[in-house]
Amino acid sequence: MTSPTSRVNSAGDLDHYQLLGVPPTATIEQIKAGYRRRALRLHPDKNPDPEATARFQACSEAYNQLSNAERRQQYDAQLMAEAGPGELFGGLVSDLLGGRFKRKRAGRNLRQVLQLSLEEAAAGVSRRITVGVDDLCPACKGSGAARGGEGACADCDGRGDLPRKGLLSLPQPCPGCGGQGRRVLIPCERCEGVGMLLVERRFDVSLPAGVRDGDLRVVPGQGQPGLHGGPPGDLHVVLHVEPHPLFLRRGHDIELELPVDIGTATLGGRVEVPTLDGVVWMQVPAGSQSGRVLRIRGKGISGGDLHVRVMVETPLDLDVAQRQALARATDQLRPEQQPRQESYRRALAQLREQRG
Repeated sequence: MTSPTSRVNSAGDLDHYQLLGVPPTATIEQIKAGYRRRALRLHPDKNPDPEATARFQACSEAYNQLSNAERRQQYDAQLMAEAGPGELFGGLVSDLLGGRFKRKRAGRNLRQVLQLSLEEAAAGVSRRITVGVDDLCPACKGSGAARGGEGACADCDGRGDLPRKGLLSLPQPCPGCGGQGRRVLIPCERCEGVGMLLVERRFDVSLPAGVRDGDLRVVPGQGQPGLHGGPPGDLHVVLHVEPHPLFLRRGHDIELELPVDIGTATLGGRVEVPTLDGVVWMQVPAGSQSGRVLRIRGKGISGGDLHVRVMVETPLDLDVAQRQALARATDQLRPEQQPRQESYRRALAQLREQRG
């Protein structure tokens, strides 16, 4: 279940405040500093990962909206309109109206993609992953201000909200101070006024044998920290099994295309076959055609089988002697030795008679 702070917009993304790593009560200075820190980490010149590029674009859009007082008011109103009744009167309004109700809020969940080879997915593996987490700055305790660096907001005279425009309208949070009534005059040097620091945490994740691409593993309590003493979110580890150059997974079974020369396909013979845990020998029956599937039991995943598809490879660039030898062998073949060709010739002759 999504925590109350993990609000999403209509596009299904994290909200603008979460993208910049700041609370809904953030001042304009904190928003600027939050965007600056995100840009340093996610800019395409610093991080070539396509996911980082997409996240950077989303952060730029969030900053463009939240850095303008009028656009921010419209966005806050949109968040309030999209919130459900429970959230509207519980958490969201208290955030957007200056956080006067210091309600415990659960931290949002984090998502981390873990790349695995097919061999690791089949056998099971323990991997150490590194996750970037926003944590309260220990120097300023999350205020974003240096010691003695806070003062009353001049825009709202320290009230935290702007005058109502109608009798039934809700008070509007001051965009200058985020409804707090106080502004950062001297930003904290350590967090540059954000109140949060990006810290790296390392976790050991144990995966059982047979995990699949797209599987989700949840590490409880290792997401973003909660607000006002609320519980932390969870870490969601999404597994991505990389494509294998030889094998294709079908449930618990594995498929392999095995190139076989004409001689082995015709006469039969033993060939080496790779598996997920080594190489085995397999007998190719005489007269095997392309597409024939041979099964090696127990060499798939979690008790599944390995299905070997024989692919007869026609030799290329024959020299004169090889061509002559192959032509002599072909000329000596009897019709019953090539049943498919004989069946094709009969069908073709019948078709000619019908059209003749």
